[in-house]
Amino acid sequence: MAAAPDGYVGSESDPIRPVHIHHEVDEIWNGGELEQWYNFIDYEFEQDGVFARARVYTDAIDTVALFGPFRGRNTTQEIAAPAFIEAVRGYLKRRFNRIQRLTASGYKTEWERVASG
Repeated sequence: MAAAPDGYVGSESDPIRPVHIHHEVDEIWNGGELEQWYNFIDYEFEQDGVFARARVYTDAIDTVALFGPFRGRNTTQEIAAPAFIEAVRGYLKRRFNRIQRLTASGYKTEWERVASG
């Protein structure tokens, strides 16, 4: 990533923007008892038929999980789209301290902000 410029850098400089942002809450109930509660924000990115989603849980707001790129919104068929996914990563890097990916052995960090100073 290039060195940061001096001065103001606004969102208009993002390489891509989400097409949708959803703030959701999932609740899992059992016998009238709340067992699990998930408060999360999903970011959906789409360009030229390629789709990716990123999810951040509000109790770990500095870490985002990235899913995709997929052949389209309604499939989990992954495809190669390096320029698209780098643009998505660029957007996420400006907002989060950590980007993770779900692997067969759990979530793995693929990028983490290095503290300066």
